Order: sequence, then structure tokens, then C-alpha cells
Amino acid sequence: MGNDQGLVDEIIACGKETGEGFWQLPLSAEYSKQIKSDIADIKNIGPRGKAGTIMGAVFIQEFIDKAKWAHLDIAGTAWLDSNKPHTSKGPTGVAIRTLISLVESRSKIETLTQFGSPNSKHTTKKALPSRTNLFIC
Repeated sequence: MGNDQGLVDEIIACGKETGEGFWQLPLSAEYSKQIKSDIADIKNIGPRGKAGTIMGAVFIQEFIDKAKWAHLDIAGTAWLDSNKPHTSKGPTGVAIRTLISLVESRSKIETLTQFGSPNSKHTTKKALPSRTNLFIC
């Protein structure tokens, strides 16, 4: 879930590429009503047992105006209590491969050629692309 469909699609694609499955849940204005509070502007949790993952995204949405953001709810899969055939007991590192793939795809380095004096060989400098506002939670 997020406020930019292109970013959400990119995360899902990076997940497929790295073997980590992600899917998009709905994020509509109707959910915002569920974090209203009697004693504060909003609360950080919705009704017990109802759309907790979505409520997390709705809460984030209240605070981020311009930056692109995505909410990856990994709490339920972040820890294993027993060994599995493909991973061991303990922290799973879920979403790390996906996030590394996302960062790598967004930080392609351009090679710039700078020419010196006529007698010198050209030198190569690496430059990072312009800064992008991106918030993943």
C-alpha cells in the first residue's frame, strides 16, 4: 500500500525478482474513519482485529504529504519460532532482499567523462542521481 502506484508496483516487482511475495491491499478514505479518536486528532490503531495492516498505512498517510511512501507490513513474518527447510529459527530478514533490489534499481550510477587539458587523458567520475524523496515503512 502507498500513495504512489508506480512505487507500489516497483516494490511488488522487486519482491518477485528476489523471491519475496508482496501484494497490495486496499487503501481508501473509508479506513480513515476508523482511526478517529475521542481524545486526540487520530489514534495509531484501528478497531481490534480489523484491518491492522491497512490501519498502519492509514496512520502513515496522515503524516506524509509530498513524499512517495509505501507500507510493507512484515511484523507477522519477521520471526520464526522453529527451523524451516528454507530458513532457520529466529529473525527472517523478510523484505531485506526486496528493499536492497529497490535501492539498487533506483541508484544507478551514471558515468560522466570529464576532459582535462589536451595533453592529459580523460578521467571518469561517478555521480549519483538527484535526490528522491522516498519513505518506506
